[in-house]
Amino acid sequence: MAGGDFADGAIAYEGRWVGADTFISFDTKAVKLMQARGEAARLLS
Repeated sequence: MAGGDFADGAIAYEGRWVGADTFISFDTKAVKLMQARGEAARLLS
């Protein structure tokens, strides 16, 4: 995930690898980056 941190990138990659269709995080920046890439992402609050 360009522009994000390593952990969020690893989570996004592994999630796609196992078939997940939505990235979910508490990290606002990570969710915005994923959405900007056209990926389904949801912010937990």
